[in-house]
Amino acid sequence: MDSLSAMHEPHLFEYTDVEDRLSTSLARPPREPVIVVPGSGRSGGRVLMTLLMFLLGMGVSGEALAQGEGLQQLRRQVSDHRYREAQAGLENWLETHPRDGEAWRLLGQVREGRWDYKSAADAYERALDLLGENPDLLMSWVMTKGQTLNILSAIFSAAKLKDAVERVVELEPTNMEARGLLAAYYAVLPGIVGGSQEKSDRIVQELVQLDPAAGLTLQGYQAEQAGLPDSVKVNRWEAAIRHDPGFAGALYALGQHLVRQERFEEGLELYRRAMRAEPGDMRLRLSYGRALRRAGRADEAADEFRAILADDPYYADARFYLAEYYERIEDRQAAIREYQTLALHNPHYEEKEIRRRLRRLMR
Repeated sequence: MDSLSAMHEPHLFEYTDVEDRLSTSLARPPREPVIVVPGSGRSGGRVLMTLLMFLLGMGVSGEALAQGEGLQQLRRQVSDHRYREAQAGLENWLETHPRDGEAWRLLGQVREGRWDYKSAADAYERALDLLGENPDLLMSWVMTKGQTLNILSAIFSAAKLKDAVERVVELEPTNMEARGLLAAYYAVLPGIVGGSQEKSDRIVQELVQLDPAAGLTLQGYQAEQAGLPDSVKVNRWEAAIRHDPGFAGALYALGQHLVRQERFEEGLELYRRAMRAEPGDMRLRLSYGRALRRAGRADEAADEFRAILADDPYYADARFYLAEYYERIEDRQAAIREYQTLALHNPHYEEKEIRRRLRRLMR
């Protein structure tokens, strides 16, 4: 989850090859609340009704059901991306329900959505203490915790983060994001995390056996990071697509590569195929907008960013790029409006840069 700071160059509209939080995490679906109901099915329904009737008989159902409805309302606010409202409600809820692990998880999701990574990591850690190990929750903690570290603290924390990612792989062996991150730990910090290039290669090769499309895609990223010829990574991504023509991770990876090679029509078509495979993945849609912009189709890119914001008004990257677009076409008032909305919704998002741009525009 790289920050956007690398894109804030002196020339405001210089396009770069920096991609945001996508590479190996693309196969990961958007986080949604996970509710496990014991005894599902018709027999489970009878058990649930019996329990409710018992609670009614005991005279405690009113408070219990009201509490359940209260958290359900907060969950809906999170699902609807009403993050400011949800954050205030969750913080109030947790004052009286401090051991509600699901509420802590939701609060982590809200804080992460508002780019408050330190507080998000704290909330996810509290949720882990209360709910126990869960692959998605563990990865949420790892990814947000990693955003809060400088180089020195990252080195000191690497072993702990690596242990958490190893646990995710144990719990969910086909998790492409976790295996990609673990392979990077083994290869880049072998002395600190007890890894090696051999262990890195093995963790990816295991994924090839378990989920060939995901494993081949990850091998392509490995080749890219190792600086091998383009033909090596392209071969891996094409092999992944042959194995599973609808695997979004490989379609995205090859599409991004082709766009960088200025083979725009071929690359954009692969992006569209990836979005058809994963229509709910906002990161894909954002990257498609960036690809359109790189191809010189700025108006279409702006339309894509607006569509993303219609679905998720708190999607900070999309609003940032839309504000940049308005600057480029010299619509000062629209740019100011978008930057101010961004600062209101996501106060931790590139805070200094947003203030600098607003000062310049409002002179």
